[in-house]
Amino acid sequence: MSRQKEHAESPDAVTRSLSLPLVLIAFGLVTLLLSAGVLVTYFAYDRQASKVGDLESSNRKIQMEHVAIGGLIQKQQKTYAKQIENARSNAARQFTRGFSAGKRADDLPGALQRLERYAAVGLRVPRAIPGDLGRSAKIGRRKDGYALRWTQVSVFASSTEPLSVWTRQGWPGYKKRVKVGRRSVFRILGPYGVMFAWRERGDTYAVLSYPQQRWESVARRLITSMA
Repeated sequence: MSRQKEHAESPDAVTRSLSLPLVLIAFGLVTLLLSAGVLVTYFAYDRQASKVGDLESSNRKIQMEHVAIGGLIQKQQKTYAKQIENARSNAARQFTRGFSAGKRADDLPGALQRLERYAAVGLRVPRAIPGDLGRSAKIGRRKDGYALRWTQVSVFASSTEPLSVWTRQGWPGYKKRVKVGRRSVFRILGPYGVMFAWRERGDTYAVLSYPQQRWESVARRLITSMA
């Protein structure tokens, strides 16, 4: 009877022995599935986080570029504003100079009316003819100025000649600075007589006279009248 009982319990024992591995396998599968889900979620989050980081980096770069471009635009605007202001100032100065020169041209003596075109562009010309000189002077055209000649005195003006064209014509030791009216000029003694030469507003002027006190005085009066 004991043996029959032992045979009767054998199926239950077998069932229990088989149930435990199945439970373990099921638990392992559940654990594996959960782990896989966690891993998928992690990788998805990591990928999205990387995208967010890239987007933030790109945004910062764009903002920095905008700041740099804004600074460049402001710098260019300041440069253009300065150039416009300089152009306006230059235009105003040229207008004033041209207006003044034109007004001076209207004040020329009748015998020197042909010098009007030179006065109009800003060259200095005599405004009065000393009584010692004749009323008829020879006026010669030069590509960069004029030549005004009497027998005893001559006046030259040039917008391109250097001052050395005149100062080098003097005898050694016979050149000095003198004051004639409001101008500081060189007085030079040379083979052509007494020469006065100077630079004014970028132009070169020379007045030549016979080496006599009378004609030197006339030359000085011409220089004083030049405007």
